[in-house]
This record gives sequence, C-alpha cells and structure tokens, in this order.
Amino acid sequence: MKILVVAATRQEVATFADLNPGVEILICGVGIPSTMFHLTKRLLQQNYDLVIQAGIGGSFSGKLKKGAVVAIETDAFADLGVEEKKKFTT
Repeated sequence: MKILVVAATRQEVATFADLNPGVEILICGVGIPSTMFHLTKRLLQQNYDLVIQAGIGGSFSGKLKKGAVVAIETDAFADLGVEEKKKFTT
C-alpha cells in the first residue's frame, strides 16, 4: 500500500516519519493555499492508496485544552474569505 502523509512542518510528523520509513511524507508549509498547491502538484505526479493530513491544528474554542486530541466535525477557514459591508465571511 502506497501511503502519503501530509503536514505543514516536519516537526509535526517527525517521530512518525522516523518510525515508518516506507511512508512518504510531504511537507507543505502552513496554510490552506500552500497545502493545496503542494498536494495537488504531488498527486498529479504520483498515485497513492491513502493520503493522510496530520499535524497540529488550531481552534477558536476555549473549551479545548492544549494538547487535546480531537476529531473534526466542522471546519472554517478563518484566513480565507471575503469582507463585504464590514462583515467577514469564510
């Protein structure tokens, strides 16, 4: 099985990468635009059976403790959107 793990920085997946030498790692940089660019470029060059996005995520919720493990149910792109009539929409 050919697996690709995608992360913004090497530090986020360093231990995993060291323990799984057969898994390919793609470091894309921080942010959705950078990830879209680098991941699309790679997927146009090679095929994978499984692609996993891994790493540290941020949250605007005060309910989560630092270091908590969560499963994302909904997402918003706070750094991408439009401002119209002094209202920002993601």
